[in-house]
Amino acid sequence: MEKNQTNKSKRTRKKILFNLVGFLGLVLTSISLGVKKFQDYHQDFQTDHFGTRENPAYTVNKSINEQDTETYSSFYGALYEKRIKDLEIALREYKSDPKLKSNLEQLLKQINDEDQRLMEEYQLVFLRNQDNQLNADSENNDSVAKRAKTLFLSMTGKEYPPEIKLRLGRPIINGEEVQGGYQPTKRRITVYPSNFEDTLLSSMHEIGHSIEAHTKDRLFGNHSYEEQLMSEASAYCFQNASCYFEDPKTRKLMLQTHRIELFEDVMLSSRGRKDYRIEAMILSDAATTHFGNPVTAFQYLQKTPYRELDPDILHLMQRNKSIFLRQNQLKTEAENILRAPGN
Repeated sequence: MEKNQTNKSKRTRKKILFNLVGFLGLVLTSISLGVKKFQDYHQDFQTDHFGTRENPAYTVNKSINEQDTETYSSFYGALYEKRIKDLEIALREYKSDPKLKSNLEQLLKQINDEDQRLMEEYQLVFLRNQDNQLNADSENNDSVAKRAKTLFLSMTGKEYPPEIKLRLGRPIINGEEVQGGYQPTKRRITVYPSNFEDTLLSSMHEIGHSIEAHTKDRLFGNHSYEEQLMSEASAYCFQNASCYFEDPKTRKLMLQTHRIELFEDVMLSSRGRKDYRIEAMILSDAATTHFGNPVTAFQYLQKTPYRELDPDILHLMQRNKSIFLRQNQLKTEAENILRAPGN
């Protein structure tokens, strides 16, 4: 009798467990289907409103004067290449005749003075950000958003997509507070309030994300490093291009911030820092150098998979980093020589 009751109790527990497993399976299947339906809806929305990589609904279709375009090569690269040449000559002369030490000293002083001016520019941008903070109130939000939408119209020839909300606030992406963020599923751009020009620049960067297809592919399928890189590089090109559609005063301040960020990223990357956002800035600059302006560079990057990038662009990326490293190595060598006992 007790044995029959035990067997019956075991069968009852097995039946409950079986039903529970079945119920959990249905719940998980429902959740999985719900997530897929959610993703499919937003993916279809992105395609319907913003097109595909091969056929984007928005692009920059207004040209700019290529002679006005600033790149790392034209600003820092040319400066560092001249330094490399001058340092190599001065070091060679000193090694053949130590009496020519004064030539090396004068050259190092000139280089240090140039670096000091660059550092002062960097500090100026930093202080401008600290001392001229926008408040995330409706008035400031409206002024930045209005200017950004006007820029968008000037660049693309189309009205800013009304589906994408643009606001000031504290964007948090994957638990990290960032300067700006675009959330496709919420159709919202949030930008951290800095001074007007830098907030506008960040806004244009995030708007660039909203119209390039790499973002859609990255969020709804391809999560690779290369897709992240192409998404960021496209947005950096859009951000850079926007500067040239502004009035001269605003353009100067926006380009100053863009240039400082570019310099910082080349420096960090050449020192071994691994971050797709850093490499993306360098890629966007290399594409801009290759095509002669950020407009054509954006048109190219927003349509091109990483594996199909022009090898010349990849070569330019490495060249800019190697130039920075080489001039640093030569400068350090010269400083060590002059600090050595007897000098």
